[in-house]
Amino acid sequence: MRKKVNYVKQQRYAETLDKLNRAVRNDFYYEAIMLDYALIEDRLYEMLYYLGILSRNTASSSVSKRIRKDLRSLLNLKPAGHFCISKMQVRLDILKEISKYHGDSLYFQDLQNTIAKRIGVEGLCTYVQNLEDWKNARNILVHDLMNQVTLETEKTAELAVNGKALFRELDKYCRRIENCDIRKKYKIQPY
Repeated sequence: MRKKVNYVKQQRYAETLDKLNRAVRNDFYYEAIMLDYALIEDRLYEMLYYLGILSRNTASSSVSKRIRKDLRSLLNLKPAGHFCISKMQVRLDILKEISKYHGDSLYFQDLQNTIAKRIGVEGLCTYVQNLEDWKNARNILVHDLMNQVTLETEKTAELAVNGKALFRELDKYCRRIENCDIRKKYKIQPY
């Protein structure tokens, strides 16, 4: 069953990347930016799933119960209340905090070591900063769409192309993290 799901997802990715390439080629930059965003969102969920932070690798996922308390502590959140993982900034904050972690949690130390070995802590920090900058520029572009007198085609084209590059880099990171044994080692289901 897992192979069929993976095949379907691979097909969906191929179709989405084809749409993205056509959108850029035909100067449909806003469409390309939205596709970039969707692809990046999916890869962020996937990465956090592989690291054992999310219970599933989908947008409807929640934080794994096994590490919820530690994660709240990592992000300096109150011990109770709603934890909204659906915001991209929260997921980016999680990656940033793991990268610079210096606490007692063996789980987060192992995550940091895994990232160091498979991606590089410095590389991930730089990537997260670049992604935050792209996300903020994308948000400004989308929110100011109706207020602009003229659409800056060059700026939107650059944002579309940069988004695709950021997706490719994140996809590469996910492939490096995919087979790490964190979920199994800490008994975070499913593994």
